[in-house]
Amino acid sequence: MDRFKGARSPIAKASLVYINNKYVKHGELEIKELFCMKELTNKIEENQGFVEDQLSQMNEMLKGKCPGIDIGNQCDTPYPCDFKDHCWSDIPEYSIFNINRLKKSKKFELYYKGIIEFKDIPDDYALSSGQRVQIESELTDKVIINKEGISQFLETVFYPLYFLDFETFMPVIPICDGTRPYQMMPFQYSLHVLEDESAELKHYEFLAKESIDEREELVKRLTSEIPDKACVLTYNRVFEKRILKEMSEQFLSYSEKLMSIHGNIIDLMVPFQKRDYYTKEMKGSYSLKFVLPALLADISYEGMAISDGGDAMNAYATLHSLEDKEEVKKIRGDLFEYCKLDTYAMVKLLEELRKL
Repeated sequence: MDRFKGARSPIAKASLVYINNKYVKHGELEIKELFCMKELTNKIEENQGFVEDQLSQMNEMLKGKCPGIDIGNQCDTPYPCDFKDHCWSDIPEYSIFNINRLKKSKKFELYYKGIIEFKDIPDDYALSSGQRVQIESELTDKVIINKEGISQFLETVFYPLYFLDFETFMPVIPICDGTRPYQMMPFQYSLHVLEDESAELKHYEFLAKESIDEREELVKRLTSEIPDKACVLTYNRVFEKRILKEMSEQFLSYSEKLMSIHGNIIDLMVPFQKRDYYTKEMKGSYSLKFVLPALLADISYEGMAISDGGDAMNAYATLHSLEDKEEVKKIRGDLFEYCKLDTYAMVKLLEELRKL
């Protein structure tokens, strides 16, 4: 029975099949548990008239001129529009739409008043102190330094000092027992170490072999390299803390040690997030990718084969499918180089804060 208009083949029933993100793998994959199925036949039948009307309107629209609709929430809601670059071509690359943490409604409130550039924002317009810092720095080229705030942060840092960064990937289909779809799977870490203020900088690293679940080996190595009561410095600690918590639940024999590391984490992002140090080059962001070049122009991810976490994730996820051993060796080297720079960058940022 053909219940769907315009279908090229007879369709009796329509269903949506999607990944069950609650499924936890134990042993062989249970396909029926991995996927969820929801029948939508009646829903589709109910909406066929609506779709026909929409298609008709779209075809009529294509016959006319470009509609004179100003930019607004519709440019990104419910999804980014394919024509956004065209419609936003008159908006400067850096404008009121780049004010950090300013609600979208507030940005368009300014825009509809003809305010696009920072210099046109009224002095009495309601903005947070952090947003004011961003605007002041952009307009005056002033470097904002709150020495008291930086000192308060530095007082929380102690020795021995361990700079930690994880890399993860998120397989859609779980490959390890006890994991679920899209779970963050740590496969690499970099660890720079300063035993005391005058000590020589040391470095430890780990990168799992492709196609092998080496999470327990990663945990074993990490917990042997970070002593009890060490200060562990990360950049955006939410990520590292989540990884440590999940691994402590997965590998119970290491749980106490992992949670000790978890409890000793200090976030190097804090002084930049609080705008205790800010330059206009940060563009309103406190991401490491913006903070690093603003403070340390000689340290950069540019030109690297792997230059961000997304690259690292994709590179590792495809290693198992490569047959060329030399290519595998090169990519592993690129992964080591990228992750190492993440923790080395933290070492140098801390040095800069201390100089201030």
